[in-house]
Amino acid sequence: MAVPIQLSRQPIPDRRAWRSGLAYPIWVPPQFREIRGFFASGNFAMACSELLRLSETGSSPAVALLDYLFFRGLPPCDIDAADVRARCRRAAERGDEFAQYVVAWREFAECRYHEATKWMAKSVQNRFLPAICDSAQLSARGSGMSRKRPDLARKYLWQAIRRGHRLAILLLLRYGMKGVFGLLWRVPAAVAFPIGLVWVMPFVHLRPFDIRAFAHVMERTMPPFAVRTI
Repeated sequence: MAVPIQLSRQPIPDRRAWRSGLAYPIWVPPQFREIRGFFASGNFAMACSELLRLSETGSSPAVALLDYLFFRGLPPCDIDAADVRARCRRAAERGDEFAQYVVAWREFAECRYHEATKWMAKSVQNRFLPAICDSAQLSARGSGMSRKRPDLARKYLWQAIRRGHRLAILLLLRYGMKGVFGLLWRVPAAVAFPIGLVWVMPFVHLRPFDIRAFAHVMERTMPPFAVRTI
């Protein structure tokens, strides 16, 4: 008698998330494979419920991701956002690098620039790759500093690029085109920018949940998902 072969369920490719309503890259830690699948299939309610469950069991990355989604404008749902924010703060105080990164951007949004710089520096010390990249944004604006530090911004971006951060390439070239690093950067950066797009965007499309595709773009104000409710 033939025994039926049970085929394993194939994981949903991360790139499917774009068609399911994802608006921009979000880092989802690789151990959260099931949550990536929920996002990729457009099941944002299940993803958030699972993040809440994990955060309640003590997962610092889960509470950090959930709080970042709320910070970015997660549509209304049944989760207590204030409680998630408080637990993210406690995770940051315990030393979680993702939580420190989220706290830093929340402090920045509330114009507490010295606190933002302090928390971002802690995340950088813990080698959180997006924090290294985004420290360039704070340095270029002089946030929490006595003056703008384009030299420090360039240093952070090169460090992030050497560690594999793809979006740092585009940020470096954008700053170069704007003259942040001096007039001599304008023309070479403008010439290189289309090449940078060709190099970076396919990676972002294929791996929207990869840490190397994740950065907090301050000019981006839309929610993370193109849906009205969760």
